[in-house]
Order: sequence, then C-alpha cells, then structure tokens
Amino acid sequence: MHKIILVLPCARMIAQGSYLKSYSWQNVLAILRKRVNMSDIQLAAVDCIITVRNPANDREKKGAIVLVPQEIYRTAYNDVPPFWSYIKTYLDYLINDIRIGIRRIYHSFLYIIFLQNIKAYKVAVYQAIIKELGNWPKNVAYILVPSMPHGLLHGARIAARLIREYKYRKTVIKGVVTSKWAAKMIKYFSDPFDLKLLEKAIFVEPL
Repeated sequence: MHKIILVLPCARMIAQGSYLKSYSWQNVLAILRKRVNMSDIQLAAVDCIITVRNPANDREKKGAIVLVPQEIYRTAYNDVPPFWSYIKTYLDYLINDIRIGIRRIYHSFLYIIFLQNIKAYKVAVYQAIIKELGNWPKNVAYILVPSMPHGLLHGARIAARLIREYKYRKTVIKGVVTSKWAAKMIKYFSDPFDLKLLEKAIFVEPL
C-alpha cells in the first residue's frame, strides 16, 4: 500500500489517453525518481474534465481527483483546458468535486501532498481543503509555486524534500509550503491569491 499520494494538475496529453505521456508529468517524475523511492508514492491528478463533462459518470462518487494510472479511464481521450477565464465559471462545482475526491483519499493515505501550478486548480484545491477538512489537517501539504511551467518542476523538488523528511525523519510538514525562489517569483507576478497564501507559508529548501 502506498503511504503518500502526490496530486498534480491534469495535462493535455490526457486527450491522447494518459497524463503520463505529457512532458510536464515526465519531467516531474524524472525529478522525483532521482530523489525518492517511487514505490512509496501514489500519483493522482486534479482534472476539471470531470466537473465539466463527467465522461465516466462517476463525479458524485469519486470527485475530481483521478488516481494515476488506475483511474485514467475516467478522463482519457477528453480535453477541457483549465484556463482561469473559463473554469472560474465552474469554480464552485470544481471545489465541490475536489472535496469529494479529498473525502475519498483522506483516510487511505498517511501523507497527502498537493502540487498545482495552474491558477484554477490552486484556488479550487485550497478552498476544497479548507471547506472539507476545516482546520488544516496534520497530514496534508499544499505546495505553493508560481503559475508557470517551471513552477511545477520546482515544486517537484519541494515535494521530494517533503517525502524524504516524512520517510527518513518521520516529520510531516503540513500546511502551505513554499521556497525562497517560489516566493520571489510569486511576489514578482503579484497574483493576489498567491500573495495571500504566501503570508501563511512555511519555507523549505527544495531537494
């Protein structure tokens, strides 16, 4: 049984059948494989396809968190780009669907790490955690990175740090987690949501 689940953003290659075909996911996995034992980690994706299209007709039961690779069939060969200008009209529904997903995975894993670099998902995941779990739970980390492609790769190095701290030092780093570089970029781009979360963040050095 996996002890840790790492929840990433969806990737457009799901339209061709799998998130794992995307360069973004491949690069994240390459970073992780050099630093941690992947046998400890269950991968998952947040995907708005479930909210907008619900192709497997299981939204109310499983929510908008897709276990990878076991549940790729739920979103495969569909495409709904998570652009903020579009998804914000579905935001309340997406938050609710992520809450269902959190409810489903919360008691199945000892450590839950969310890494999102897409604004719609960053907002929806944070709101879902707060609304579903109330006071910040002791086993959930939310990695705060800028909404840019390199933010995901940098966040993978932060995730590796959290995983190693958990595995080797039995230390659970919870709450909003960021790094000096990520904070610098967040201040540069000045997104109000990111800046607000930055005030709550714990700083760690990426691995």
